[in-house]
Amino acid sequence: MEKRAKNSSVSLEDLPPIDLEKMLREKGYSSGEIDALLKKDILFISPKKIGSTSKEAITPNTLDFKKLLAQEKKDLKIDFAFDKAGYKYLELLSAEIYVGVIVFLSITAWDIVKGFISSWLYAKYVGMKKGSKSLNAQLEVEVIDAKKGRTYHLKYAGPADEVADIIKKADLGD
Repeated sequence: MEKRAKNSSVSLEDLPPIDLEKMLREKGYSSGEIDALLKKDILFISPKKIGSTSKEAITPNTLDFKKLLAQEKKDLKIDFAFDKAGYKYLELLSAEIYVGVIVFLSITAWDIVKGFISSWLYAKYVGMKKGSKSLNAQLEVEVIDAKKGRTYHLKYAGPADEVADIIKKADLGD
């Protein structure tokens, strides 16, 4: 189901929840490693594959964002779930900001980080914008609210400045 934010060209797609344990097993993690990853606050996951190979594509934007977030929010436990079969860094040549999937293993982590995501996206937008040319952003977030027994898996896509604004105002706790 696709929704559009009011007065915005940003698409907000409501996706089915990710089966994290299954995905991590498919990436080659053992039960003990999966248990350790699920105790983190935030996981970065790359769903992209490179052509017909089984290798994941990790973009520099994803790595930069994870690094800056870990430096800024030192109290949060953050990790990247790489595919153990291998991955490659993929430079995007188009004018897009692609981050992949960020899994927040609690709604509290989402509430703490959404402003940081918004600021980071806007700074990337300003830094990469060329004249009047539009710069797009794509970001998936999965937020697990264990207290309410709900999982939100959303995909934001559209002009980077508008995606930043929508994420800043997002309230999933309703």
